[in-house]
Amino acid sequence: VPLQCDCLDACAAPGNKTSHLAALLAETSSAINSETVVHALDRSSTRLALLDQRMQHLVKDSTKNTQVVTHHLDFLKTNPADYP
Repeated sequence: VPLQCDCLDACAAPGNKTSHLAALLAETSSAINSETVVHALDRSSTRLALLDQRMQHLVKDSTKNTQVVTHHLDFLKTNPADYP
């Protein structure tokens, strides 16, 4: 992962990859004093609700420089260029 980047997590629910990625990026971000965003996509509204719930519990103060933004989207129907 580059030192300063935003990431796109397709099929993100239930959140294991997303929370791990956020934690790894948080370490890097705090070391270089920057902020990163993890865009977490899932096409299932039920699974997205679980993802939202898990991110509230897992990604808090420990990832101050990293933000997780969830999106109710089908990755195969998205354009990654929309997430700079």
